[in-house]
Amino acid sequence: MRRLFAGTFRQTLFVFRAQRLFIAIWLCALVAFSAFLAPAFAVMFDDNGRAALAEALQNPAMVAIIGPVYGADNYTPAAMYAGNMLLWVLLAVCVMNVVFICGRTRADEEAGRAELLRSLPAGRLICLHTAISAALLINLALALLTGLALASFQLTGFTFAGCMLYGAVLGAGGFFAAALTALLCQLFSSSRSAMGVSFGVLGLLFLLRAYGDIFSEPLALISPLGMLLRARVFTANSWQPVIAVLIESICFAASAYMLSSERDLGCGLLPARRGRTAADFSLRSSFGLALRLTRGSVLIWLLVFFLLGASYGSILGDIDSFIDGSPVYQAVIGVVPGVASTEMFAAMVNSIMAALALAPLLPIVSRPREEELSGRAELTLSRAVSRVTYYSGYLIIAAISSVLLQIATAAGLYTAAALVLPGSVSFGFLLGSNLVYLPAIWFFCGLCVLLVGLLPKAYTLVWAYFAFCFFGMFLSRIAELPPAVNALSPFEYIPRLPVGTVHFPTLAALTAVSLLCCGGGLFCFCVRDSKA
Repeated sequence: MRRLFAGTFRQTLFVFRAQRLFIAIWLCALVAFSAFLAPAFAVMFDDNGRAALAEALQNPAMVAIIGPVYGADNYTPAAMYAGNMLLWVLLAVCVMNVVFICGRTRADEEAGRAELLRSLPAGRLICLHTAISAALLINLALALLTGLALASFQLTGFTFAGCMLYGAVLGAGGFFAAALTALLCQLFSSSRSAMGVSFGVLGLLFLLRAYGDIFSEPLALISPLGMLLRARVFTANSWQPVIAVLIESICFAASAYMLSSERDLGCGLLPARRGRTAADFSLRSSFGLALRLTRGSVLIWLLVFFLLGASYGSILGDIDSFIDGSPVYQAVIGVVPGVASTEMFAAMVNSIMAALALAPLLPIVSRPREEELSGRAELTLSRAVSRVTYYSGYLIIAAISSVLLQIATAAGLYTAAALVLPGSVSFGFLLGSNLVYLPAIWFFCGLCVLLVGLLPKAYTLVWAYFAFCFFGMFLSRIAELPPAVNALSPFEYIPRLPVGTVHFPTLAALTAVSLLCCGGGLFCFCVRDSKA
């Protein structure tokens, strides 16, 4: 048995060293996001405002988004914080674990690193065991750091037991995602398939939890996400759900070990789907190939943005009831005398959704770099295809997708708002306040293209800049940030309709800078060596 895991300790140390930047960024971002928003929740509402918010959050649409409301009879700031934050931070932790496990198992096999490692005096299960062991340590560190960071603020209602349980829920959920992904990596022969199916399963578990939270408690308990929410952090503080999810995770991990010992290196237990004997006509161009590679994710994201917009639109009828009880929330929304609070809330939602649109767009504009590293780009560029034409296909798709995502958000928000509060907002206003953010979105895409062409090894820095701007968008509404800090974000130059006025020269300047970045990035992409 020991031979199967020989060399795991040294390989685990190597993984931590090789992935230290990835691990540090994710841990710091998750811990900071969880910890530093806690003081804002502690002062956001008074007693009446929290009571109104608890009633509004029992709307079925909001239950589907954040889960059931616990402690509504005495809705403390701590209960409000856990109810609004826990599920979505948990999903972010799951995403981190899916990406990490796929990269350390299936992706290493595809790149030949696993075969090189197995040629040394190492155990047959060293890659899988290293990935799961590292994931366990990362999630344990996340649980401890998050719990201690929350407890360090010593806020009213944020008991030490509750803070540690909050961190334990995140750690248990993250390890479950790691174990589930490890199992799926044994079934599929490519990292992209394993990652896609893993995210798909998480999406199904989220939908199962949402349906169960609204209609059937037993169904919600089937989903680990629903089970972990039943920990009732800062109210009942129950550890049984955490233990149950950890046991389930161990079962998935054990199954992954068993399947890994039975399959050949580089192969999946499920046979790969046979492709066509002849390519479609659309694949005879580089643009058609780019569209084929990205269409699935674009369609899924369009549906997600429509549903998110509809979810926010479904609570427009309850906005006034809890805005009045919270000066802080009024500042977050940006309430202005003489302007309907529903329109200001819709404007805030539009700004958030516009920033979130970069989540599907940045991977599209950076896809040529991934194709370079995998060697697939060489197959296309070896034909009569210029590098400009090759990259331009992804840029065109990203530009069209950016517009469609804003339309999907406006359509979802308007559809739900028309059902719960007819006449509250017009579709033209929603569409305009969404499309006005396009220059800022294009600026990030242009910056990503510039980094791919000029500094391809550091193109992921655009995600750090995006995180800085995204969190700054929230902090600037809660606390006064220095003007120089706000000026670093392109979103600060976009008017928040209906309050602000559209300054077309500013929007044109942002668009021009985006085009210049795209042009510079394309030029550098053409003149540099492949895989530089």
